[in-house]
Amino acid sequence: MVIYPSDLFKNEQNVKPIFGAIVYCGIAGVLDHTGIWLDDNTIVELDGNGLIKPISSQRFLAERSGKQIFIACDSLAQPLSCEIAA
Repeated sequence: MVIYPSDLFKNEQNVKPIFGAIVYCGIAGVLDHTGIWLDDNTIVELDGNGLIKPISSQRFLAERSGKQIFIACDSLAQPLSCEIAA
């Protein structure tokens, strides 16, 4: 059984993703699916066939068990990002 950040840390703080932020969602309760945030409707992912492709945030969650997109942050709740990677 996997535990997601929202299960461990209950808080009211919402973090807005920024260009190049690392994002992820759950898959079947045992894996994470990661991507890089570009804008409100575009995430770049590495798909199961090894292709790097832009997809919508809705597609990023489709057919996954996770219902939320999480943003990787530092201890000050600042998104971890890299504009060069994006």
